[in-house]
Amino acid sequence: MKRFIRFCMKNALTMILVIPLIIVGGIYSLQTLHSEKYPNIDIPYLTVVIPYQGASPEQAMNDIGKQMEREFMKLEGRKNVYTNGVTNAVYSTIDCYCNNGRINPNGYFK
Repeated sequence: MKRFIRFCMKNALTMILVIPLIIVGGIYSLQTLHSEKYPNIDIPYLTVVIPYQGASPEQAMNDIGKQMEREFMKLEGRKNVYTNGVTNAVYSTIDCYCNNGRINPNGYFK
């Protein structure tokens, strides 16, 4: 770091020219950078959260989680279903087959 500071102090004119070039290059890069607000990506997961106030993880799984998982297993186009009970909620993640942005080749879940 000391070497860099010494270089900058000895070559002030060079630094005066380099710093604006870096700034102008950064502004140009930001203007030409292509970004999409809603990019077209395939997300082969669907997560469902059901709040269950005052329930322990075991109670949430027994009261809601097992039935929810059973129903999700009936869906066409799913690979697997992961269900987890936590304090005050049940989370279920459905792993799906994805083809060109769709859940399955025949459309969305049926």
